[in-house]
Amino acid sequence: MGRFFLKKLLPRGSRGKAPEAPPRRLSWKMRAYLAMVVFMVSGGVAVYVSWFRHYQESHPRVTWGRPERYAEEHLAELALVWREEVIPSPATGTLSLAGKGRICRVARGDALATVKGGGGAVVVRSPAPGYFVPYLDGQEGKWGFSSLWRGDGVLPDPPSPKAIAEGSPVTRGQGVGKLVYQPQELRCIAYLPLTPAVAEEIRRGRVKVRLASGDRPVMMELRAHQTYGVREKIYGTLPVFPPGMLPGRRLAVILLGREQEGTAIPEEAVTFTGGRQVVFVVTGAELRLRDVQGIPLPGGRFLVTEGLAAGELVLEKAEGAREGRVKLW
Repeated sequence: MGRFFLKKLLPRGSRGKAPEAPPRRLSWKMRAYLAMVVFMVSGGVAVYVSWFRHYQESHPRVTWGRPERYAEEHLAELALVWREEVIPSPATGTLSLAGKGRICRVARGDALATVKGGGGAVVVRSPAPGYFVPYLDGQEGKWGFSSLWRGDGVLPDPPSPKAIAEGSPVTRGQGVGKLVYQPQELRCIAYLPLTPAVAEEIRRGRVKVRLASGDRPVMMELRAHQTYGVREKIYGTLPVFPPGMLPGRRLAVILLGREQEGTAIPEEAVTFTGGRQVVFVVTGAELRLRDVQGIPLPGGRFLVTEGLAAGELVLEKAEGAREGRVKLW
């Protein structure tokens, strides 16, 4: 009876099985030993980290300042301005261009095109010397200084020029191209970044630009300029008039700032503290703060123009550093 009652009380899965032994607990000696091991390892790590930090502070990585010359370069988009006149067709007919669709230099009275119609062939002649441009964009008579100089808005993009095709039909009064008068100065309007070097050039009344890679720089004479925050809007005159850019009204140039001489160091060697721009200079066996002036260079470098001579030793990474004694070797 008692055995039957016991079977009823036990779950089916546990019938006939010995009860499980309770988990074995570590002795107090073992727990004390493990605690001592953890304490010793943690202490060893803390001591090593402290020693390593002290070693880094007392044996910092340093670098030499190297002499260098640098001229700022900025890409600028010029909006070009010139005097021009649309050349109308004197009759209705089929157009034949004298330059076969090319931009060409013409003198007063030169034939620009011929219009062949029912009344015969009529020659279109140039009213003045200049460049005949067989392209129209609809901005003739609208694009100029008065429309581009006002305000600080983005300079507009002109419409794409439409080529006047050889053999196309024209009506009386329809434009067959335009004449860009010569001689005349090529004027332009642009925004320039107002860096110290650019500001110095603007104060002198002219800026140096390069029209294309490899070309010799030319001087743009300034007629007017206006400051808008970190930009300067300029109105200037270029000493060249390349005919290849005449179909459009924009020209990309490279602005060249005044060449500066100084000492090149890693950019990480410069930091700010208390509103001062400083580097850590190695003087004997000590690090000393020194105020510097300069500009960032490409490639993570910095050109010190005041405060550091070529050949002086500076700390490579100034962030978090402090003055004090150092060991270089």
